[in-house]
Amino acid sequence: MADFNARYVATNNRYGAPDYDETFIDGLRAELVKNAVEAEAIVDAVLASLAIGAHRADVVAKLFEKAIKPVAIDQVAVGRTMDTFRAVLMIVWPFVGIPWCVPAALGIVDVLKRHNIELPDTTARPFINESDRDIGHQLLKRTYQNVNNAEVQDMLRTFFPDFANLTWAVVFGYSLAGTTATGVFTESQTQLILATATVASGALRQARSHLRGAVGLGISVQAAAAVSRSAVKFNAWNGVDITGVTELEL
Repeated sequence: MADFNARYVATNNRYGAPDYDETFIDGLRAELVKNAVEAEAIVDAVLASLAIGAHRADVVAKLFEKAIKPVAIDQVAVGRTMDTFRAVLMIVWPFVGIPWCVPAALGIVDVLKRHNIELPDTTARPFINESDRDIGHQLLKRTYQNVNNAEVQDMLRTFFPDFANLTWAVVFGYSLAGTTATGVFTESQTQLILATATVASGALRQARSHLRGAVGLGISVQAAAAVSRSAVKFNAWNGVDITGVTELEL
């Protein structure tokens, strides 16, 4: 299936990017578990969000394959793992982009097909409605209440009202609050996954906002610092410098 990986999964990797290194990823996992208590129960989800944010979608499939190997004969357990990775994609796609989420999703499909794993058909959640906008607006306000950049939302509402409505309903409503409501993650876990992807992307201003937002919704400062360090290490391994992330004030 090397052709599938090259065509659909690793296709967006930057030129000269290193091959997947399981030893390195395992070391990163161990550091996260040691330094971020909140990450222990969802460490694969945090690593997957980190990989997508850092533009290494191919790593997500490797994480998924390793996660299901001990439970490959248990469809229920595999289904729970699949729910976890689906939820990660739903959380991070608006913040790091569809071009990096689609290859991650296709990599997971490839793993399922190679292992001849068939999962029950799943039905998408009911589509967006007015309640998603209201719920999203409330989550947005809670997320940014400690960030002190209300002027950003004011400017968006004034000059880009359609974009602001989309952000409330689709991003914070359907994608974030809606995914949390499925029960796969708690609200603070959702925020940690989101913050990790944003930090890993290297968008420093947004990284600071989302780290502060995550801390305001229950994530410890220690966990925020731990995912920041992991993002810097992962990007350095991938040949990208985002060292400014570790200098952000939380």
